[in-house]
Amino acid sequence: RVIELSNKARYCTMIHDGELSIVKKTVAQREADLEAASFVRITPKAKAADAATGRVEKEEDDEEEPATALTNSTDTKTTGADVVVEEVVAASVGYEYLLRVTTLACTTEHAKRLRAQAERLQEQLEQLQRTLPVDMWWGDLDDFEEGLAQFEAR
Repeated sequence: RVIELSNKARYCTMIHDGELSIVKKTVAQREADLEAASFVRITPKAKAADAATGRVEKEEDDEEEPATALTNSTDTKTTGADVVVEEVVAASVGYEYLLRVTTLACTTEHAKRLRAQAERLQEQLEQLQRTLPVDMWWGDLDDFEEGLAQFEAR
């Protein structure tokens, strides 16, 4: 998640500064640009399987159109829109998290928020890595007891 947020911030900055162009390019060209700019491919197992089967699913934090399920039946006509969606699905294996960023989100402020969020997550990750499992257990137990006491007080 830290890498994802860092890459989104860099992507937004590059789009905003004109270092990376997304206008009048095919998905394959955009993917090649992302690869040339050394963006990391992130391939969650479930999404990789969905892309292989042609299933498109909407993420909770997306601000895009409703998701479309592709069909592979032989009696269905293939439209230009179907081909575009299939190209996006094929490219999305790895770069989906960047290709779904809206151009309206590519502002300096948004990139700054993404960087701050990535830094907070990195700090949390480092803290977790320094914490012993037994200490995590004790912390969870303390949180549970505090929550139980608040519940019983109602």
